Amino acid sequence: MAIYIGGTGGANKFDDYEEGTWTPQLQAHTGGSLVGGSGRYTKIGNNVYAAWWFANVDGTALNASANIVLQGLPFTSSGTVQNQQPAQLFTHSISFEGAQRQTFYFPTSSTYLGGYRSVSGTSWGPWGSDDFRSTGVYFMSSITYEVS
Repeated sequence: MAIYIGGTGGANKFDDYEEGTWTPQLQAHTGGSLVGGSGRYTKIGNNVYAAWWFANVDGTALNASANIVLQGLPFTSSGTVQNQQPAQLFTHSISFEGAQRQTFYFPTSSTYLGGYRSVSGTSWGPWGSDDFRSTGVYFMSSITYEVS
């Protein structure tokens, strides 16, 4: 049985729905050890909602003095839509400096998010892996992004 929204033409046919789990991984951009978490996703057409959580994980094995990367998203991002960012980050045992706002950036045609920080009154730059190098780390968020 097909479901049509707003008419019975082929463009109105709802035929692309999927949900499942994925394994998010934190890693320094220089490689090295991975820190694994848990995730769920829902894909409707060319939009994906992906949620992740790292609960009481040990980040001390991450390479030091590098940029943090969240990898393993379940679908490759669109090659034409840039600046896709996750919702508010919920963290515990992750360091933050005053006057900064941390987030992740989703490059085009990728399955990873690069960590970035905005500095009040100046510019933005990479979010360092050292901020995640502690025990008892909790890190949860979600993103809705477009795929090709």
